[in-house]
Amino acid sequence: MVTSYADARKVFADPSFGRADLFSGELPDLVPSPNMIEDPDNLTNLDGADHRRLRGLLQRTFTPSAIALWRPWIESVVEKYVSGLHELPDGFDLISEFTHTLPVSVITRLMGLPTEREADMLRWSEISLTTEGVTLDDIQKSNEEFKDWARELMAARRAEPGDDLISYLVQRDDGTIPEGQLTTLVCVLIMAGHETTMSMLGNFLVYLLAYDREAWAALRTADDDKMERIVEDLLRITPLGDRKHRPGPLRYTKSDVVVGGVQFRKGDVVAIDVVASNHDPEFHCPVSKIDTEADLPVPHLTFSSGPHLCIGAWLARWELGLALRGLARAFPDLTVADEIGELTWIIGMVTRSPRKLRVNKGVAYGAA
Repeated sequence: MVTSYADARKVFADPSFGRADLFSGELPDLVPSPNMIEDPDNLTNLDGADHRRLRGLLQRTFTPSAIALWRPWIESVVEKYVSGLHELPDGFDLISEFTHTLPVSVITRLMGLPTEREADMLRWSEISLTTEGVTLDDIQKSNEEFKDWARELMAARRAEPGDDLISYLVQRDDGTIPEGQLTTLVCVLIMAGHETTMSMLGNFLVYLLAYDREAWAALRTADDDKMERIVEDLLRITPLGDRKHRPGPLRYTKSDVVVGGVQFRKGDVVAIDVVASNHDPEFHCPVSKIDTEADLPVPHLTFSSGPHLCIGAWLARWELGLALRGLARAFPDLTVADEIGELTWIIGMVTRSPRKLRVNKGVAYGAA
């Protein structure tokens, strides 16, 4: 395991480390259940030319400039959901009323998904990311249902393209991408497009409302630059995963290499402790408070780094930032209604987030 920032960056970026060989059959299973993240056809588990070819289908749609075109629409969705919160009495659950509904609406529109299948989409994603409490047969059945649905969507968009991301993918496919990789890509985009964002948003709100009211207050008047700084630091200091089940992203050592003065041999499996590297005191102040006026001294590693940098990172940044700022502007006095120590958490999954977050609105200033 590598824990320092410099060592983590090296393992992420050095071609001596890869993902594909983790699934060669020579190693024990990485997880006790076959979740979609560990599917050999997943984009994040491909290396070299295979990875570049599949990633190339999406590259132009997730650049900062491309994501900026979606911003007005994302803002309108945020405003819609924030406005709806005004009608609710104090003590409502911010998770069910906001952090779960917003990301689902965004990914549903961007990928052109039928809204009547949202419940199925949520169920498939949750089962696929579960690390305990579900049988192997249940997971395999759920994954196959999810992939069958993705194949149906791709076939429909090939026959009748729209202005959605699935249509864009199938229209750009020149036949060189294996169908299994395309199918898994669609599933992972759907899953990551809502599950990780809703988990991050819930975690961020616990931190801001309970531990950093200064940053919450700063969001209300923040311009885009300050909003982005706050989101970047939130991404750095707030873990997404359950470290009990997932110590960090894994890499396979493809050739002998030295990292941090330690000799790694070909065939070694390395875990990257992103949480520890994001708190490396050589680069970051040990006090986990957000500096709303200064950029991070080095980029955080929450979205990975190097060739496997999360392709949806900019969409997540804008969605999280606009959601937090919209909520802070409408409800600057928002507080957690329960004791923080009494919150229940969703555990036993790859991601970790609050199950419920009851809040009181205080004085409301209108929707953003």
